[in-house]
Amino acid sequence: MCGTDYEQYQGSLDIAHPYIAGHEFVGRLAAIGPDASARWGLGAGARVAVESIVSCRRCRECRAGRPLHCRERLIYGLTPLARSPGLLGGYADYVVLQPNTEVYPVAEHLSPEDAVLFNPLGAGFDWTCRVGGTGVDDRVLIIGPGQRGQCCIVAAREAGASQIIVAGRGRRPWKLDVARSLGATDVVDTDATPLVDAVRELTGGEMVDRVIETASLATRPVADAVNSVRAEGTVVFAGLKASGGDLGAVYNTIMRNGIVVRGAFSVSDWAKRKAIEWLSTTDRPLHRLHTHTLAIDELDRAFRVLGGEIAGDDGLHITVVPA
Repeated sequence: MCGTDYEQYQGSLDIAHPYIAGHEFVGRLAAIGPDASARWGLGAGARVAVESIVSCRRCRECRAGRPLHCRERLIYGLTPLARSPGLLGGYADYVVLQPNTEVYPVAEHLSPEDAVLFNPLGAGFDWTCRVGGTGVDDRVLIIGPGQRGQCCIVAAREAGASQIIVAGRGRRPWKLDVARSLGATDVVDTDATPLVDAVRELTGGEMVDRVIETASLATRPVADAVNSVRAEGTVVFAGLKASGGDLGAVYNTIMRNGIVVRGAFSVSDWAKRKAIEWLSTTDRPLHRLHTHTLAIDELDRAFRVLGGEIAGDDGLHITVVPA
């Protein structure tokens, strides 16, 4: 589950009802025809992660190598039942995979919780490495210690960053503890310390080379990101902001259209493959990322935990499994 699931639960997304949610899913190929089998090199029973965005491969964006921005795209979990065959969301017992769908083989030894990290960890590699350009000896600031911010820590470490600063609000200090366990060299409680001042002190006044801003809704981190990066450094905006207000509207345009500063929208094919490869071979303990595994018949509770509606029951990474 991710923040989009909660937006769907609230009814704040403009999608015609009814529809089946679930856009980050792993399962087994129950049946497959000869053409798809030849294309993917897979047979019935294969365990796969599914790319949620299905591009048309014909429009201008697709022809230019920008399939995430396809004008005719279908998105699993965000497509009305009125579109045949209707079974187009991961919370269904079966999903009918459409032409041009990409799937990624998933190792059998991975737990369901680790397997579904292919998407948030893919975001970490995409936003930190492909979009952000993080490399050896870089100083990196990650704003927002949610599941995707935590995965950016993993990616920054893999890229060879020498300093990884993670900033988050002190109301959930355990998330900053998780950040330390994943490789953050420094953490900042932004409720207690102005972030820009903290970055200046931690870097000896040199500021950071890259900022990956993943905080949702709040617009203050936009200014913090810009003011924490060195001259000619890189800022990646990846956290969707609340509607309304000039800053929110401008920010969302930057993010959705991938405009330099840079905006980061969704997760590239390269990054998902990189994440699955890393998950299949790593010996790093990821258990602290997983806060909840809930059966599909507890889905209402899962949504509410994700949205922070249940006092004392905070979620970071929630996995939904069959009942």
